Amino acid sequence: MPGFTLVEMAITLVIVGLLLGCMVLPLLTLQEQAVFSETRQKLAEIREVMVGYGMSHGYLPCPAISLSDGAEDRNSSTGICNKRVGFLPWAELGFQKLDGWGHLYRYSVSSNFSNSTTKILLTSNGDITVIARDVNGATSNISNIPAVIVSHGKSAAWAFQDDGSQIADTSATNIDEDINGNNAAGTTFYTKDITKNTTSTGGEFDDLVVWIPSSLYINRMVSAGQLP
Repeated sequence: MPGFTLVEMAITLVIVGLLLGCMVLPLLTLQEQAVFSETRQKLAEIREVMVGYGMSHGYLPCPAISLSDGAEDRNSSTGICNKRVGFLPWAELGFQKLDGWGHLYRYSVSSNFSNSTTKILLTSNGDITVIARDVNGATSNISNIPAVIVSHGKSAAWAFQDDGSQIADTSATNIDEDINGNNAAGTTFYTKDITKNTTSTGGEFDDLVVWIPSSLYINRMVSAGQLP
């Protein structure tokens, strides 16, 4: 059988290249979905670890001391956190430091739930509000939250990397992500479905946000004997 001509070989390579190109896009999408799923699972595990920490200690941990020190940043004399928002105290919790994209988790905790001297009561309320935005842009508030953990997603606006560098926010439209990543007070966070639509209300969004409901935490504390 005669061999392929150079033209036939070139055409074959082009066809193979097109087929491979068609395969790469779905694979990249699947990879992205896998990382999102992995990080969602990690966040769910962090929430359970945090609740378990509260059940054993009687209070929630403070944010980490620094980018490189994952112990909680607590004043040992007063029992008060030296800051209420910062990085997840990964070493204190015995958990992974980074999310699926290699960035540190942002963490905020209500002061009355983290004070190791004056512990919570059955009537204690968290001072964090999560604003849930639906696909139409409408919002509903989830209040009385003791603690929130955020992964800044693939776009990683405002996120910190393991080497200490912060990823710049290059968008002017991701307003909801700006609140999650650049809110010094740490009392308001947004959550909504992932979208790349820059014209949607609140802008594009791929943050993953979880929180500890006050009712869940109080009930767990009662079952652990930390509350009457």
